[in-house]
Amino acid sequence: MRLHEVDPGNPDREMLARRRVLQLGSGGAVVSLLAALAACKNDDQSPLANTPTPTPTGTSTPFATGTPTIQALSDNDLLVLMLQLTYLQGEFYSRAVLGVPLPATLVGAGAGTVNGPRQVTFATDALGDMFREIAFEKIDQVTRLRGLLGAAAVARPALNLDVTDGGAFTQIARAATIVTGSATFDVYASENLFLLGAFVLEDITTGAYKGVLPLCQASAIIVPLGGLLGTSAQHTAMVRTQIYLRGLTSGSTLRQNAIRLSDARDSYDSSLDDDQGVSGGTATAPTSVANITNADGEGLIYGRPPQLTVNVVYLTRAIATAGGFFPSGLTGAIATSAAT
Repeated sequence: MRLHEVDPGNPDREMLARRRVLQLGSGGAVVSLLAALAACKNDDQSPLANTPTPTPTGTSTPFATGTPTIQALSDNDLLVLMLQLTYLQGEFYSRAVLGVPLPATLVGAGAGTVNGPRQVTFATDALGDMFREIAFEKIDQVTRLRGLLGAAAVARPALNLDVTDGGAFTQIARAATIVTGSATFDVYASENLFLLGAFVLEDITTGAYKGVLPLCQASAIIVPLGGLLGTSAQHTAMVRTQIYLRGLTSGSTLRQNAIRLSDARDSYDSSLDDDQGVSGGTATAPTSVANITNADGEGLIYGRPPQLTVNVVYLTRAIATAGGFFPSGLTGAIATSAAT
């Protein structure tokens, strides 16, 4: 189909337009079509997506209960946080899966630099196709959040998606004891390692959506954020399912490393255990019991209050204004982590 045939009111045509990108042979052509799709969708309404059916696990604690500073937050403050988390995911998937950055029209004037991502080679066609779907939907989410914010949309901050010695992925892998000493954690080196990189980011963002929704006031914000939460939860479940299934293969350490990464994330936000791996047991003795959904004993996915989400993306338990995946910090009212 031709670019002028993209119709934001017709989901079938939009899907076909996305699939057409997969047939394009050059990065420039992909960038052009991504920009066209983004422009067409500026006034589109996000449908409410169905959240995956949670698997009851853990204790009945849907929110972390650390002691961050109480802040009076507006709906725009919450949207600004979610936009920046979605920039993080959007650049991760767009660059690593599609081989191109987010279109300039979607990152704002004066956008920060993005360090690290390079395109991943997928040995499994089906996995590559799954990630392409996720990549396009992350771009859709950036578009939607920018549309909700209008003139208040902030530019993309500097992002650290690097895997070198100072890279955020290596930092969290060292905290998780997946690598030690001077070893690095290259999530772009293989499809299995990329799954673990996606696992790190997906649960952070899904938990953040769950954390901000109860704080929103306007129905015009709550409804689309509910849809974005549903989409994010489905992406998270897709990634967690693949790690679980592949982790059952003899000799695989995927399930063990997912537990380690979950424990590392959990260590930044509070003393509660409200972040889970993809299977039962521990990192040293995982079981084959599936735990696809990061949920409590009442079937509710876990969520983090906004300030504790900042702790996790900064990879710190201390008060900080930058770090981890945001080397120059976040923009807006929610930009400082708590002492946990």
